[in-house]
Amino acid sequence: MAWKKNAEMKRVVTNLLKVGTVILSAATLFACGDDSGNSSKADNEDNGREVATLVEMGRCTSEREGDTVYVAEKLTDYLCRNGSWIDLSESDDSDENTKSSSSVTPGSSSVIPSDSGKSSSSFNKDKYTDENLVVKKRSILGVAQKGPFKFGSPVYLRELSEETLDPTGMVYEDEISSNKGDFVIPNVNLISPYAGVEVRGQYRNEVTGEYSKDSISLFVLTDLKTDSRTKVNINLLTHLEYKRAMYLVRKGYSVYAAKKQADQEIMTAFELPTTVKYSEDLSVFEDSEDDNVDYANASLMMLNLLFLGNRSDTEIKIAIDRFIADIEKDGSWEDDSTKAVMADFASEIDGDEIRANVKSWNILDVPSFEAQVEMFWNNVYGLGGCTSVRSGVIAQNKNKYSKNVNSYYLCKSSSWKKITNLEADTYGWEAGETGEVKKGTYTEAKYVYRGGAWTEVNPVEDALGSCTASKSGTVDKTGNVYYICKSSAWEKASTLEYDTYGWSAGVVGEVKKGKVTDAKYVYRSGAWTEANAIESALGSCTTKNTKTVEKNEGAYYACEDTQWKSLTTLEADTYGWSAGAEGEVKKGDVSDTWYVYRGGAWTEADGVERTLGSCTARDAKTIKNNQGSYYVCEDTQWKILTTLEEADTYGWTAGTTGEVKKGNITDAKYVYRNSKWNAASTVESALGSCTTKNAGTVSETGSVYYICKSSSWTRATALEYDTYGYVCSRDGSIVSGAVNANNKYVCDGGSFRTATADEINLVLGCTSYTQGKKFISLSNSTTAERWMCGDEWKYQRFIYMKDSRDNQVYGIVSIGSQTWMAENLNYDYNEGTAKSYCYENEADSCAKYGRLYQWSAAMDSAAVFSTAGKGCGYRKTCSVRGKVRGVCPEGWHLPSRSEFETLMKTVGSSVAATKLKSTYGWRNGNGTDDYGFSALPAGRYYSTYFYSVGSGADFWSATEDDAGEEAYSWRMNASGASLSYYLKDYGYSVRCLKDSN
Repeated sequence: MAWKKNAEMKRVVTNLLKVGTVILSAATLFACGDDSGNSSKADNEDNGREVATLVEMGRCTSEREGDTVYVAEKLTDYLCRNGSWIDLSESDDSDENTKSSSSVTPGSSSVIPSDSGKSSSSFNKDKYTDENLVVKKRSILGVAQKGPFKFGSPVYLRELSEETLDPTGMVYEDEISSNKGDFVIPNVNLISPYAGVEVRGQYRNEVTGEYSKDSISLFVLTDLKTDSRTKVNINLLTHLEYKRAMYLVRKGYSVYAAKKQADQEIMTAFELPTTVKYSEDLSVFEDSEDDNVDYANASLMMLNLLFLGNRSDTEIKIAIDRFIADIEKDGSWEDDSTKAVMADFASEIDGDEIRANVKSWNILDVPSFEAQVEMFWNNVYGLGGCTSVRSGVIAQNKNKYSKNVNSYYLCKSSSWKKITNLEADTYGWEAGETGEVKKGTYTEAKYVYRGGAWTEVNPVEDALGSCTASKSGTVDKTGNVYYICKSSAWEKASTLEYDTYGWSAGVVGEVKKGKVTDAKYVYRSGAWTEANAIESALGSCTTKNTKTVEKNEGAYYACEDTQWKSLTTLEADTYGWSAGAEGEVKKGDVSDTWYVYRGGAWTEADGVERTLGSCTARDAKTIKNNQGSYYVCEDTQWKILTTLEEADTYGWTAGTTGEVKKGNITDAKYVYRNSKWNAASTVESALGSCTTKNAGTVSETGSVYYICKSSSWTRATALEYDTYGYVCSRDGSIVSGAVNANNKYVCDGGSFRTATADEINLVLGCTSYTQGKKFISLSNSTTAERWMCGDEWKYQRFIYMKDSRDNQVYGIVSIGSQTWMAENLNYDYNEGTAKSYCYENEADSCAKYGRLYQWSAAMDSAAVFSTAGKGCGYRKTCSVRGKVRGVCPEGWHLPSRSEFETLMKTVGSSVAATKLKSTYGWRNGNGTDDYGFSALPAGRYYSTYFYSVGSGADFWSATEDDAGEEAYSWRMNASGASLSYYLKDYGYSVRCLKDSN
């Protein structure tokens, strides 16, 4: 079958022949190592536990700590430890720790050495001709057991040189083909009779019943020429003998003699008389007709179990390799410590459990290994054999390395049984007298006979003697401890027992000090018992002092039923008191505390009850004063009234909002508001409560006026009390104070305010309603004086002109080269369809803002004053030349578009609106009125609608647009000033420009 493997397998085997001398050296060819991978080559390649070369191992990292990898080119295992790969074939059996320059750790062994240094390049397949073959087309079969190896585990047969036992390079490979470890390698052709066979894989563990987690390699050296051998078993014995046999061969032994010698040394090491002819013939799980073979198989089973023990897979490999190294040179196993550990394990082996494990693998033939196991540990312990002539003999384990050292064993029924020291010391003793003490047969221990058996004497018995019936109840002492003899045993005596030992009966209630300690004891109920602290201080409670109260260290006690009962101060103070009258108050018997009888019991009276007496039904709802605090009697308890107000209004029902009442106790007054009684202020006491009903009312008390605001009286200002009851119906009107007539007040926006001196002098308030109002007096023909209402009354001297048509006076102002009216024209012009309007048709608006003119009225389309604008109007095109007087007074004219542009350039076009607007009246930003132009936001008119007053102003020009329906006006608003054309039907303001310009 080996030569019929697939091409890939052949390539791997052939390549291995080319790696050089290292592969050929026996030190690296056969090794037992640590590999946790699966047994088949495919599985090992998958999980990285078997690789072809050292390079393929990869790095030894902390994550791989403890991993083992089998390297095919080295034919050995490597262990990852502390960051390095350690060659497990170079272990030092003298030290458990790693100790070599090549980082080798125990756990594997090299089993086919080579001194020849030959390279595999010397392999010559042409030599394998029929005439040269020693083994020809032979099938080699066997079983691989350390417990059976797992199905699929690889098996290698390597030809060894007849002269040197070095590998020749011829290798056959197959695998385990059953779960019992069977394998067959067919068609084997060899020119040398010697071969080394290796199995590698996981194996069943007879102790645990499970497969090992790690793989292991076992080897066998065999002579295939002997009897034309076809059966080669691989087992633990073949593996243990290997290095020893190779060593002996180098010393001149034949292969057969070397193997025979090695096997004999191994059996001797394990205290066995077994004779092994060929180790490769042995199989643990086969029944042979030859008793010698069966015995050898049982011995092999014992070896398996001893090396398994309770070890881990790694520990098993280390134990095997150390044994191999130990016997290699001298054939002697000198590791007494390991032998003792194996003996300890052997002494506890459960043969039935081992057999059950093996049978669970469907293997029924298990050799009778128990005799070999017992012989081993018996001899290691130094017990010898347990024969019929030694029955009843007791021997001691003297092996200092054993965990059972100094333990005793009894030879019984052909087997050594571990026994206790007591069993050994008293073995064969006859019954003794109760209490009899004897020294042990083997130890210095003493034993006492009691309860029909010998038991070990404890230290107390050793000191005081046996506790017998005659000593029952006796108290004795050893060291500083007292003991009492009870039920044939010394028990530690209680303090009571040894303190009162020997006392006769006392008088009931009698107190005595202990014999040993200062503790006190009292006689009661026919026995001495430990007195408690109270009894020690007050004496016993007897019928003589029953119902009496005594004090001890600040606490009170009453004698009741021969026991001192702890009392609270209340219980002590009222002890023996009969029921009192409800509310009765009495001073306590033992303290100065007072008590009140209520609810059928005496309870501690508080300070109020001591002063006011008890609160009873007859005092219900009564209010009393105690040291400045008020209390009311409710439900037989004095309830403190936290405030004087609470006491003064106690029991009052809800009142009417604003109602005032005098207190229950004091003359203080209280007012009902916000659904409760509240202490009334001085003002409320005089004027009553301030409620929503009298909100805004002004009243006087103590020459001080108050106004009812937000449900409370507030000291009124002169304005509030002087104008109380007044109705503000006419803006700007001035009234005298109701209380002080010298005080003057202005009606402003529905309420009164204090008038300024100017308003008093002018007998008119400056309000939003009267804004723009003027009082003018003419000084001469060009200069006038006036008071004008803006934000306030302002006095001005100004140059004026008078319109002779209606005698209205207008201020004028020069700006650059132009002279302008400083006010909007207010001439009433209504000719035909040419109309002018007061804003909202109110005369006051005309007085404030001037009139709003349609363009036809502004141009004097009716030619009332000149013909320049005659016929001009909506949808009428005018051919105007020169200045147009329009509706302006004589000597003045309606400005053209260009004249407005001149004005804007003079003051600065970008700031014209700000500099020319008035300082009041604009909702969206007043101007600075730097030039006295005083443009007011007069608003606009269109088709019966008035709008934009306070936010916009427009001034007609005499220039119309090309279409004739619209004319240019100069517009002001919050954002600035600009010239644009609008429908001639709109009503806009007019500012006249002097003709001299």
